[in-house]
Amino acid sequence: NLYDRTKDRFISFKSTLSASDTYFLHILDIHDDQYGHLWLLAYDDFKKTGLLRRFDISTKEFITYGQKENGPNYINATRFTSFFEDKNGSIWVGSNNGIYQYNEKTKHFDPHLAVADSAKQHTLYLSPDITQPGIIWMTANESKPPNKGAGLWRYDTKTNIVTVFRHQTNDSTSIASDNTRWIRMDSIKRLWAATDKGLSVFDTAKNNFINYYVKDKMDRSFIEQQEIQVDKNNNFWMASNQGLVFFSTQTKEFTRYRAHEKDPYGLAHDWVHNLFIDHSGTLWFGTL
Repeated sequence: NLYDRTKDRFISFKSTLSASDTYFLHILDIHDDQYGHLWLLAYDDFKKTGLLRRFDISTKEFITYGQKENGPNYINATRFTSFFEDKNGSIWVGSNNGIYQYNEKTKHFDPHLAVADSAKQHTLYLSPDITQPGIIWMTANESKPPNKGAGLWRYDTKTNIVTVFRHQTNDSTSIASDNTRWIRMDSIKRLWAATDKGLSVFDTAKNNFINYYVKDKMDRSFIEQQEIQVDKNNNFWMASNQGLVFFSTQTKEFTRYRAHEKDPYGLAHDWVHNLFIDHSGTLWFGTL
């Protein structure tokens, strides 16, 4: 749907898929590129499969990519996770079988880190706000159930070399946990990873991590699979289903804010989602 500000109305663009094929289809993410295309990540709840679609704004036409497509539209993946656009304008897509780079010349996706053996496939989540030339950072988990965490991945697009950072029980400088989900870079270019054990900051000089663990008895999993944002003071805010979590990079301590019926200034609900920090530095978020 396109909102027309001049006439205060919405314009709908229908795909060529049948009504039965689109009824269970959910748009998960939208990205616009420099060539006048909108890229859509979608998931079919009924067929339990993902779709990647490109919408040409000028021609109003859709092109679908996925495992059930043929020729240049074929991608050997059944789920798509995230977008990343590099400095050269190339579109990268994360999936449950590696990552894919759109080739504007050939009009198809080139696979990276994809394998034919489904038992060895990994689901990779790209981090769009970390823009290091030629480097892509990703969180990872095994694609086969039970989808175990596979650490933090760094991929050099020039050499096609991937470095995988995993938790090592006897190494305090390894990442805090293999169960990673969100990566953020603060204003002084420090890379942070949220795990189910705490936060890990990457030391570029030593190629290892400094870890900050949750020390109280609350469920540590509140960090995993939730959203994380960094504010103008380089502190972190994390959404969870157990309240809003704050991490001070000065004191290195976690604080959790929860809903309380008798507190009119507390959270409306413990389930927090969609963190947003506006231009003034004010934090906004939604709750149930």
